[in-house]
Amino acid sequence: MSNMLTPQKVAWQRIKSNAAFQYRAWKMAVDWVVALYIVLPATAVLIYQYILWWGATPVWLEAVPYTVFRAYLFVAAITGTIRYYVEEADQLFLVQRTSWFRKLVGTGTAFSLTVSALVLAGMGLLLYPLLHNGYEVGPLEAAFLFLLTYLVKIYLMLGKQHLELVASGWRSVAIRIVATPVLAAVFGYLTHWTAVSHLYAALIALCLAAPLFWLVPARIRARGTFYKDAQREREERMKLAGMLMSAAGYRAPRKTRSKKKRPFLFPASRKLFKERTQENVLAESLIKGILRNGSKLKLAGMLLLAATTAVAVCPNGTIRLIVGLATGALFAWMAKSFAREAATEEYVRLFPWKDTVRMEAFWKAGAGLTAPVCAWLGFVCGLLNGGLLSSVVMLPLGFAFGWMASRMFGMNGL
Repeated sequence: MSNMLTPQKVAWQRIKSNAAFQYRAWKMAVDWVVALYIVLPATAVLIYQYILWWGATPVWLEAVPYTVFRAYLFVAAITGTIRYYVEEADQLFLVQRTSWFRKLVGTGTAFSLTVSALVLAGMGLLLYPLLHNGYEVGPLEAAFLFLLTYLVKIYLMLGKQHLELVASGWRSVAIRIVATPVLAAVFGYLTHWTAVSHLYAALIALCLAAPLFWLVPARIRARGTFYKDAQREREERMKLAGMLMSAAGYRAPRKTRSKKKRPFLFPASRKLFKERTQENVLAESLIKGILRNGSKLKLAGMLLLAATTAVAVCPNGTIRLIVGLATGALFAWMAKSFAREAATEEYVRLFPWKDTVRMEAFWKAGAGLTAPVCAWLGFVCGLLNGGLLSSVVMLPLGFAFGWMASRMFGMNGL
């Protein structure tokens, strides 16, 4: 009877197989030379520094506000996923046996949640000397803080998987962009009340934990999620190997698509400039080429979100203005890089553009990409510094700064 195959044994076999696969991937990247001359010395230095943290507060910690630790915990909460260790081949046998499949998924869920708990516990042990010596956080308060992070992490892992089922493409990206700052604010609010009183912390933890006793089993019993779960499991299994191969410079060949996706911005190729000069036509082509590139658009959106958040959390108006100007200059530099890359496309090199036309077009393209972003940052700075009237004044000033920053970064250098 001990050799009888059970869903729990299947799950543990796959967990062991995954661990062995990840170990082999690490072994390929970290050979004995790297381990001897880099990993072991770095580990020894980190252990020595950790011992010093228990004795005295490091000097650099005085410049780090407690909010940074909360933000770090939120990043830990939004990363990771629940793995169910299902495979595409399971649809031939296990999917038809509901009880077996649920036990397989349940074992994978329990293992994933246990690993997440152990990782956060280890993180708590590493950070506790800094929290205790630098911010006078007691052991019980630290335990509640990491317990809250763990409970929020479970909600976010379940929420991300549900989002994969109901939305995809740009809708999923838009929901994530909108939801992330809202969730960060809620997490900061909860951690604040956790630090106020141990009673509040216990009540918050209880209110968060109680619904999970229904949500987690409901997710295990959910129907219609098999293919998404199998795809996610395959991606998670190959994630580490993919990162190591990417770091080594290997790029997998892209699959050719028979159909091209309709671009999200400017799908109908409408004119951006009323006057149809050579400079305007080339600038319009560069702008549309950049904004129709999904990876560039995503990168710009993430940077804009980070810039808006950085401007919003600044302690005073002067620092907020400096951060806004620096971020606007960064966007101007990024627009220059994007335009340089777009200038190498075949549709641009198809025509013998004069140098004067290219210089003017590159500057207009950079200004057209940078000025709206700087206008938005100026609006945010004005709104937070002096209210609505100040934001109305700062909006055109931000637009003008973006226009001048593009000229300053010199599109003529492309």
